[in-house]
Amino acid sequence: LGSEVLHVTEESAVTFVGANNQTFPSSVVRNKVVGLYFSAHWCPPCRRFTPQLAELYKEAQAAGLPFEILFVSADNSPREFREYLNEMPWKAYDFEDPNREKLQDAYQVTGIPRLVILKPDGSIIDNNAVGKPLSLGTIRQWVQQAGL
Repeated sequence: LGSEVLHVTEESAVTFVGANNQTFPSSVVRNKVVGLYFSAHWCPPCRRFTPQLAELYKEAQAAGLPFEILFVSADNSPREFREYLNEMPWKAYDFEDPNREKLQDAYQVTGIPRLVILKPDGSIIDNNAVGKPLSLGTIRQWVQQAGL
């Protein structure tokens, strides 16, 4: 399913959302390493990890690295989802998007936070980067592994 979701075309109906109700076309992930970030507003370990990941994401964007994060919410309501997303600098699958549950199933997400790192073709670089040392160097390695 990862390749189906990330292998986007101009006709793709997938639209991502961001803070303050922004919307983004699926092309924002084209030719990039993508981190699927499974997390939730109600999860204390997630609330601790998200600010660290946000700082790293901002550094990667400032460095011009082909890297994007997509939040896949495990929140209980659209309100919780929106509140949490507004704290994040990246994009997300909308709370109502059926791909949210498909991705959780496809990557067998049984615990959060979880960060699955994918090549542009949807193949897995790292099945869970949470708890591993993360730095710009790590992202550069992922980009290299992806052949970008």
